[in-house]
Amino acid sequence: MCGIFGLVTRPGRFSEAEVRTALNTITHRGPDDYGVLKLSAAGRDVWLCQRRLSIIDLSVKGHQPMEGRSRSGAHGWMVYNGEAYNFHELQADMQQEWAFDSSSDTEVLLAGMLTKGPDFLRRVNGMLALALFDANKQTLTLARDKLGKKPLYLYQNDETFAFSSELKPLRELNLPLTVNETAMSYYEWLGYIPHDMTIYKECRKLPASSYLEFDVAQAFEKDKRSVQYWDALTGFGAKFTGNYDEAIEEFLSLLDDATRLRLVADVPVGVFLSGGIDSSLVASSVQRIAPGQITAFSVKFAQTEFDESVVAKDTAAQLGMNLELLELGDEELSRQLEKIPVHYDEPFSDSSQIPTLAISEAARKHVSVVLTGDGGDEVFLGYPRYAFLLKLERMRKLLSAIPLARGTGRLVLGSRFGERLISGLLRANGGNTRKVQSSVNRLKTILEADSIAEVYDSIMSVRPKNEAFSGAATKGEPQLFDLVKSWYPDNNWQALEGLPMQEQLGALDMLTFMRDDVLVKVDRASMAYSLEARSPLLDYRIIEFANSLPLHFKMHEGVHKRILRDALGKRLGGEITKLKKSGFDVPLPMGAGDGQDPQASWNTHVKGAWEASLVRP
Repeated sequence: MCGIFGLVTRPGRFSEAEVRTALNTITHRGPDDYGVLKLSAAGRDVWLCQRRLSIIDLSVKGHQPMEGRSRSGAHGWMVYNGEAYNFHELQADMQQEWAFDSSSDTEVLLAGMLTKGPDFLRRVNGMLALALFDANKQTLTLARDKLGKKPLYLYQNDETFAFSSELKPLRELNLPLTVNETAMSYYEWLGYIPHDMTIYKECRKLPASSYLEFDVAQAFEKDKRSVQYWDALTGFGAKFTGNYDEAIEEFLSLLDDATRLRLVADVPVGVFLSGGIDSSLVASSVQRIAPGQITAFSVKFAQTEFDESVVAKDTAAQLGMNLELLELGDEELSRQLEKIPVHYDEPFSDSSQIPTLAISEAARKHVSVVLTGDGGDEVFLGYPRYAFLLKLERMRKLLSAIPLARGTGRLVLGSRFGERLISGLLRANGGNTRKVQSSVNRLKTILEADSIAEVYDSIMSVRPKNEAFSGAATKGEPQLFDLVKSWYPDNNWQALEGLPMQEQLGALDMLTFMRDDVLVKVDRASMAYSLEARSPLLDYRIIEFANSLPLHFKMHEGVHKRILRDALGKRLGGEITKLKKSGFDVPLPMGAGDGQDPQASWNTHVKGAWEASLVRP
C-alpha cells in the first residue's frame, strides 16, 4: 500500500526538488520509503514517484519505482499502490517469462503488465492504482482495480499531464486549478462527487475497473479515452442453480478464501469489528484461518444510540478474539473534525468519516493492516431503504388511484398538524426530531414523484436536486439511474432489465454510493494514518456470486442480507443475526437548531471547511 504520483511534461518544467516536495504531501500514504525517477521519452520528461507503506517484502527489493525486464526483452518501470492478493498464483503462471528477484506483489504486477498487457488486469484479485512506463513502446499505462478501492486522479493541460493518489501534489506544484461548479452541485445534491468528476475542472478520476494507455508523445492531447476491463454488473446475467443451503455454503467458502488471501502480509494484521453482520462474518473467517492471532478493533460512543460496542464485545468473546475498544468522546470527535479537509482534498460529507479516522488512528498503533466488512450492504441488499422504497411504491400506486389524495397529503404535511405528526413518528421510531422539516419536505417530494427512480433520488439527496443545481449549467439533471447508465455505458445494463426494483437499486448503489462514498471514506481515513484496509466482501468473486443469486436469497419478507445473516448464524448463532442495520453514525456537531436537518448543515460545514483549507497561510 502506497501513494503514487507522476508527471509527463516538457523538458525542464519541474526540478527534482519541486517534484519531491509535491510527493511528500502524501507521505502519510507511505511513510517507510520513497522513490523519485525521471526518464526521458519522446521529447518529454516522465516522472514516476512513490511513497511506500511496506506490507509485503519489506526489503529493498520491494522499492519503487521498480524496473524490470522479461526474458523476451520487455522493459519498463512501474509505481503502484495497493495489493494483488493472488500474486502467488499469478507469479506461478509467469515463471517461463520472468526471472523473479523478489517476493513482492509489485514485481508480479510489473511482470504481468509488461508481458501480457492490460488484459492481465482481469486476472488480478486485489486493489490497485498503477502507472507503467513501457520503455520499448514509449507508452504510459494507468489502471485502477475492479471496484475502485484505490484512487487515481488525472490532471491535464496543454503542457502537463499528471497522475496522483491524491490532489495534494497537484496543488503543491501550483498547477492551474479551477473549482468545478458542476461537481460542487453534485456534492450539494449527494454529499459526495460521483464518477470521474473532481472538484477541479482540470482534474478527473480514472474510472474504476479501467485503464488508460497512450504514447508519451501524445500525453498533452485531450480526450484520451479509458478502457473498461471488468463489469460490476457481471453475475446478473448468470443465475445460481443451487438451493439456499448450497448458496450459504458457497458464500462461506468464498468468504474464507477471500479472507485467507487478505491475511497475507509481512506486518501485523487486525480486523475492524463494529458489531454488525458484515464485520462479524469477516471476523469469523479470520478466526477460522488464524485462530488467536488477530486483534479486533471497535469504537465505543458515550451516546448509547450510536454505540455498538456491547455487541462487538460479545462477538469477540464468542469468537475468542482479543478486542481493543476505542472510546470516542466529544474531544476526540473534535480533533478528527479538523483533519477532514486535510485528508479528503475535496468536499465529502459522509459523517462516518469521523469515527473511521479515529479507529484507523487507534488501530495503527497496533497493526499496519486491517480487514473490514465493507461491501455487504450494497452487494447483499442491506440498506433499509430497499424495503422502504418498495412500500412507498405500493403507497404511491394506491394514492394515485384515490382522487385528490396526493394534494390532500401535501396540505396535511404543510400544516402544523403534519409537522407534529412527523415529529411524533420520528420520536416513536428513535429518529432525530431535528430532522422534522427535512422529513416533511422529503415526503412532499415523494408524494409528487412520478416514479420510484424519483423517490430514490429524494432519499439519497442531501439537498433537493433543484436546489443543488440552482444556477448551474446542468440544472435539470436527469435521475441518478439514467445518469449512471450514461457514466458507465459499457456495463451490461440489459442484465438488469426485468429484475426486481431492489436488485436494480442495489446495483446503482454499488456503482455510485459504494464507489464514490464508502470506498473513498475508508481509503482516505485509513491512509491518513498509514493503515491499509482490506475488504474480503469486495472480492470480485463474491460480487459476481451475489449478483447471480435470486432476490429472495438476499432479501425475503423484509429481512435484509438474508444469506449473510443465516451464514453468520451457522458460525455464531444467537441474537446478532437479528440486529437491524445501524450504520457507523456519529452525533453530528452541526445543525443543532430546531427544524434543521443535521446532515444538510453538516454538508454546508464541510464545504466551508474545504474552502477555508484552500487559503494558504
